[in-house]
Amino acid sequence: MASIATITGLLLAYRYLIIVPLALVWQPLVGMLCGVLARLGYFDPFIVYGVLVGTAVVGDMFWYWVGYRWGVPFMNRFGRFFSITPAHVTGVRRVFNRYHTSILLISKLTNGMGFALVTLFT
Repeated sequence: MASIATITGLLLAYRYLIIVPLALVWQPLVGMLCGVLARLGYFDPFIVYGVLVGTAVVGDMFWYWVGYRWGVPFMNRFGRFFSITPAHVTGVRRVFNRYHTSILLISKLTNGMGFALVTLFT
């Protein structure tokens, strides 16, 4: 994994061009670093905010598509190694269909804890 100094150096060198690819990989870290750099005057906070929100939406759509496309085949092939059964997936789908708004909101608020990717994939 790249160090904070490396990512900060890339952000300072390439400015707005590098935010999107870095944020697709390390979104919470890049968001915090961009916030600090915007506060220090290196970035326009409104442009950074727009780019980070757009990148987060694109990343979320990508991971949703991955789960939609390959979630069931992955579960059928490798689920037994993770104690995932079709009955578990059916239960998760039922709960998600009932509480989808709350689940998505909480997953975005806890993004830094790593739960958002699991929720979108599921």
